[in-house]
Amino acid sequence: MVDAEFVFSQLSLSDFADCPRRFYLRYVLRQPWPQIEPTPEGMEVLAYRDFLRKGAALHRWIERRWLGLPEADGAMAAGLVADPEFALWWRRFEEEDFTALPAVRTPELELLAPLGRFRLTARLDLLAVDEDTGRAVVVDWKTLRGERAQRPEFLRERMQTRVYLYALAAAGAPYRGGANKPDDCEFHYWMANAPEPRWVRFRYDQDAFDQDRAFLTMLSEDIAARDDEAEFEMTTDERKCAMCGYHTLCRRSAAVAADLRDIDEDVDIERAIAGVEELEY
Repeated sequence: MVDAEFVFSQLSLSDFADCPRRFYLRYVLRQPWPQIEPTPEGMEVLAYRDFLRKGAALHRWIERRWLGLPEADGAMAAGLVADPEFALWWRRFEEEDFTALPAVRTPELELLAPLGRFRLTARLDLLAVDEDTGRAVVVDWKTLRGERAQRPEFLRERMQTRVYLYALAAAGAPYRGGANKPDDCEFHYWMANAPEPRWVRFRYDQDAFDQDRAFLTMLSEDIAARDDEAEFEMTTDERKCAMCGYHTLCRRSAAVAADLRDIDEDVDIERAIAGVEELEY
């Protein structure tokens, strides 16, 4: 179902880990979403779309700031600045102290790393590098709704954390003065909605790199070994259907309705994160 030219990403691997059928529909059949996606509990569809739009705009504004360009102009910028939620995010970014980050900073950088007989892509919001020491920090901007503290143990096991740290260690040497030691790699989340401190930081090492390489390669080979639709089974954990637009195709609407009333916290966070990351901007 996938050939040697297929390029994996953190979201495609996350989709497969959540539900092989979702991976099949999205990446093999390229099935259009059959309906408007379910929204996080308590959010109307239009409000959720506006939330995603603002998250994408924040990424673009931060990128332009690092590049030394004006953030934006015109009516669209005025509307964003007037929005209380976006204005809070931007004010917090402007007030943040980034002096602890390495000095060479590249926004929106895509890395292409080897993954067994496949390749793995990771688009970094920001890569900050000390070219003298090889220390490299990936920074990811997060706009999760609500001021709740993020559990580091949950974020550390997220597919994004594992994929981005692995990709940095495996393919980041050209940006790190030739250094390729996993011990010099870090991943920092910056939470725009979280109370102080807004940073959640992770260090990497050789053992974690070896484990992630084995785990991610295993997932890619598992996908490659499946050669018909029946082998891409639906998840048995119907909570995973709660934020999936394919639930009507899988006849999981009843389960979705129940889960959206009392959704598991981690599932809610994970799908909200994925929604922001996949939005094209």
